[in-house]
Amino acid sequence: MPFRTHDSNHTRILYDHEWLQSPEPLFQADNQHNRTQSGPIERGTALFFDFHGAPLVLKHYHRGGLMGRLVRDTYTLLPGGCPRMLAEFQLLDRLNQRGLPVPVPVAARCQRTGWLTYRGDLITRRIPGAHTLYQQLCHGPLDAAQWQGIGRTVARFHAAGVDHADLNATNIMLDQHNCPWLIDFDKSRLRGDGRWKAANLRRLKRSLEKLQRQTPDMHYTNADWSALLRGYHG
Repeated sequence: MPFRTHDSNHTRILYDHEWLQSPEPLFQADNQHNRTQSGPIERGTALFFDFHGAPLVLKHYHRGGLMGRLVRDTYTLLPGGCPRMLAEFQLLDRLNQRGLPVPVPVAARCQRTGWLTYRGDLITRRIPGAHTLYQQLCHGPLDAAQWQGIGRTVARFHAAGVDHADLNATNIMLDQHNCPWLIDFDKSRLRGDGRWKAANLRRLKRSLEKLQRQTPDMHYTNADWSALLRGYHG
């Protein structure tokens, strides 16, 4: 994707200049309230809205864990580093060019809040009819072929060297045709072969087991995980 940089008032925006003449209106509150009527409006820190007829998702970056209780949405930029939202935009662009099933990036905004601090947002195109793997399993089971499809999708990302920093059952999406996508590439990176691939899979398995403990009627079994691994090793 050809993208440009827009700088103004301590703010830097990367954006798809073939689709946007100017990125600033995209982040205005009035446009963010022009929301679609179907589906959830907010999921966590993600806001669903329409812009010029295009369904989009805005993710505002929030800290998690103990640090999130102290500092809500401000990050420190180390010398030579790249703000997280700009890095995620660039990674999504690269993965999209490789044909991997990821959200198409539209714009990323980094706002300086101090000498070395910033906050920011990322806007992507919405995946048609998307719902998380966790939502699907709460609604009903997947068959073995669908689990194998998820395993094959994870294997495609690993073959491309994508180390997903938080591979879990809420960052795997199923679209209107039940095809798998991966989302939320914050802190993710491209790497060579290594133990990180097995670590990704262990993290996904732990998330499924944790969610099953929290949601006893969730449709997930050991046989499902075995099917995913068959697809992964395919």
